[in-house]
Amino acid sequence: MVDIDHFKLVNDTHGHQVGDQLLREVAATIKSVSETRGSCYRYGGEEIAILLPNHSLSESSTLAERIRVRIEQSTHSAVGVVTASQGIACHPETTAKKDANELLADADKALYRAKHDGRNRVCLAATIS
Repeated sequence: MVDIDHFKLVNDTHGHQVGDQLLREVAATIKSVSETRGSCYRYGGEEIAILLPNHSLSESSTLAERIRVRIEQSTHSAVGVVTASQGIACHPETTAKKDANELLADADKALYRAKHDGRNRVCLAATIS
């Protein structure tokens, strides 16, 4: 899961048209970095889910970090530099859950931990014991 940091502030400061343009630019960056490795979907307001079938936790983490850096290094339309936080859940390495909704919920929890821990970072779902 990818979430643009301070997106509400962008909308409130620059308007929803600029926010929509920013969302399109960030999505294009994610798609460019992820290439053919997986599929990207808008999930909610400014969250983007990236599905990476047959990828290990290490591979997913490496890709997420490349996405994070590329977003931060890009200049986006009227707002300049933006950052994004990410959460990763991976079956079976971080969770035994196979249900897509539960896996998504675990990724979302990891995303909110990334936000809470200072934003512009990648956090992994809690590992299984």
